[in-house]
Amino acid sequence: MLRKITTTTIFLLIFVYCRAQEDLCAERQPQKLSNAIDDCRPHNTTAKVCNDRGECICGFCVCFYRPDPAERIYGKYCECDNYSCDRAAGKLCSGHGVCDCGACRCFDGWTGTACECNATTLTCIDPQNREKKCNDHGDCLCGECHCHADEHGKYVGKYCESYTKYENSTEVNN
Repeated sequence: MLRKITTTTIFLLIFVYCRAQEDLCAERQPQKLSNAIDDCRPHNTTAKVCNDRGECICGFCVCFYRPDPAERIYGKYCECDNYSCDRAAGKLCSGHGVCDCGACRCFDGWTGTACECNATTLTCIDPQNREKKCNDHGDCLCGECHCHADEHGKYVGKYCESYTKYENSTEVNN
């Protein structure tokens, strides 16, 4: 039967591990003994210990738990999490990806910083003209046609299938 591991359990395991190894912290070289906390900073910099998202125990970061059990803080220096990624439509990674160390990893068929863009271009192909995306009069972005314009008019419609002239063709109205 599996038990939920608590922060207290982790602290105890690390403490017991250190003691079982004849106190690894005490075995450090004398000049390093007072700096064991430096092992809990990335590259021994002056950065905050365990990124202020965990505790340093015997030279190892033990990351804090979040109130929401689905949210995790992890990494050697507690530098990563699975909840601070970009959102779209109120959903983490738009619901089309997973948050990994602060960046969305999109599922197949999705792109964008929040996995908000449909990667397919099939939605940009006019059923009346199946050969060209956006009828060659626009760009397919996030699965939608964004129609081109010139000094005389602009292409319009779901598939940029129509051309509309400006009233005063010397102006470009975007």
